[in-house]
Amino acid sequence: MRRLTAFAAATLGTTLGSAQPTFYGLTTADLASGAATVATIDLATGLATPLFDIAFTPGLRTGSIEFHDPTGLLVSRFRDDSAPEGDARFTFVTIDPISGDTTTVQFSGLPSNTATLEGLAYDPAVDELLITYGDATLESMTIAVLGLDGSVSNSVSPIAGVTDIDSLAHDDFEGRLEGSDFNGLASPRYFVVNDPLTTPGVTPLFDTVRSNNVGDIAIDPRSGDLFATGFGPFDRNVVKVKPEAYDPIGDNGLDRNIVGIAFGPDAAGKADLVAPFGIVSQADVAAFITLFFNNDPRAAALAPPLDIVSQADVAEFVSLFFAG
Repeated sequence: MRRLTAFAAATLGTTLGSAQPTFYGLTTADLASGAATVATIDLATGLATPLFDIAFTPGLRTGSIEFHDPTGLLVSRFRDDSAPEGDARFTFVTIDPISGDTTTVQFSGLPSNTATLEGLAYDPAVDELLITYGDATLESMTIAVLGLDGSVSNSVSPIAGVTDIDSLAHDDFEGRLEGSDFNGLASPRYFVVNDPLTTPGVTPLFDTVRSNNVGDIAIDPRSGDLFATGFGPFDRNVVKVKPEAYDPIGDNGLDRNIVGIAFGPDAAGKADLVAPFGIVSQADVAAFITLFFNNDPRAAALAPPLDIVSQADVAEFVSLFFAG
C-alpha cells in the first residue's frame, strides 16, 4: 500500500462521506469589534457558508490562511498597522476548522524593519510552513520557515528570478510550491518556487494581467485550478486565475470580502462519524471500515489509484489519517 500524506488521506476519506475537499475562506475583520468569519466556499457558485466567527483585538487586519497538514489546523497571520515594524506588527493564529478554537502568539525572529508579511504555505517537500516578508519597500523578497510558536528562522534572500512574492500555495495536484506577484511590473506574475530554503528561484508559469485587485491564492488538489481572493471590481468574489484573465466565480453572499483561502479536508468529516455510528477512536473507525468492506460496494472505489485493496490497508489508512 502506498503511504499517504494526511491531506491525501483525508481527501480519500471523503469517499466515505462527502465527495470533495473543503474550500475555506477567511473574511476581513470588523475593525470595531475585531470579529472575522471562517466560512466554506462553494466553487460552483462562490457562495460562502459561515462556520463560525473568531474575535481578536480590534484593529488587527486578517490575511492569508493555509491548511497545515500535520496538525489539521488552519493557520493565518494578522497585522497591526499601528504597531512598530518587526515582530510586534504580526500575530500568528491557529484555527481548529471543526471546533473554531483559536490560539494566538506574537511573531519572533523577524528583522526589526519588517513591514510586510504576505505569502503563507505549508510545503510537504520540506515539511515546514513557509512565509515571505519584506521591509518598507513593500516587496516580500525573503522566504523563511515559520514555526507553530510564531518563530521565524532559516530566512533566505534573494529569490532568483522575481523581486516580490505576494502569495504562496502548495499545488498538491502537481506536487510543487507556487507563488504570485500579481501586481508586479515585470514577468513572471505566477510561478513555481524552487528550492525555497537553499537557493530559491522561480520557474515562470504565466502572466495574467497585472492587478492590485487579487490576493491570497489556493490550488484545488483535484484539478490544479488556481484561485485568488478578489477586491475592487472583484469585491466579495473569489476568482479563478487563468493565463488570459481573472474569472469571478460568484458573490460570496456575505457583507465583506474574503481575504484568505485554503483547501483542506472535509470540515465535518470526523464529527460526522460520531453520530450515528458512535465512532470516537481509531479502533472504532477500524471496526466501522470492516463493516463497510463487508456490506458496501463503494469499497471498490478505494482501490484505484491508492492501492487500498484490503481491510488491513484501510486500517493503515485510518491510522495515518488520525495520526496526521
